[in-house]
Amino acid sequence: MVIGDYNNDGWIDLALASSGALDFRILTNNGNGTLTAAPTQLLANGGSYITANDFNADGLLDIAAIDFVQSVAAVKIFKNIGNATFTALASYSVTQGPTVVSSGDLNGDNRPDLVVGSFYNNAFDIFLNTGNGQFTLLHTETKVSSPRAILIQDVNGDQKPDLILTHWEEFTISVWINNGNGTFQKGIYYATGNSPGEASLADIDGDGLPDLAISNKNNNTISILRNKGQGHFGSASIVATPLPV
Repeated sequence: MVIGDYNNDGWIDLALASSGALDFRILTNNGNGTLTAAPTQLLANGGSYITANDFNADGLLDIAAIDFVQSVAAVKIFKNIGNATFTALASYSVTQGPTVVSSGDLNGDNRPDLVVGSFYNNAFDIFLNTGNGQFTLLHTETKVSSPRAILIQDVNGDQKPDLILTHWEEFTISVWINNGNGTFQKGIYYATGNSPGEASLADIDGDGLPDLAISNKNNNTISILRNKGQGHFGSASIVATPLPV
């Protein structure tokens, strides 16, 4: 699920995709606590991950969606043509087994780029936005164990968004520092709890540095990693939660 104002009416809407579904759909906010389903957008093979950003600089939130089966893998770009209605714009082949996609300006050209993670083939692909919602593959990073989530945010204060990946089967996260041109320094790995899933970045201890909170799906805990500066983090503190994460 990705929130955003998809029809520019000032209300926050929902974009939904689910594993095994052959579409994604937008639920528009009526402004009174109710939602209306907009027309669905078909995917050829199904997929469960989407990201929203203005990929063609027209002031409307577009969608990038994973579309995959065992033998076909792609990230597809859908252009918002108004009223939360979308049309297919482009499709790009990615490493087999894609399961997550994130967007952000990786090279400082004010265009949102894409990172696509392949859980099943232990890799991630970096696509740079070349304008008008078109992309080109810059790099594929291999030997990256089971990426479950990808967070694109600045961890070292240099105003360049870095990458944080969670690694489900390895019980780790990795931090990749941005060189400024869409390439990254090799990831630094940190241990977490069992099966790390989603990641969030916030200043937890009030020192002005963004810390990491990681949900550990298989034992209902949260890993807290405090930022030590320059993009380095301390060992994880494990916090039990009363509810499943």
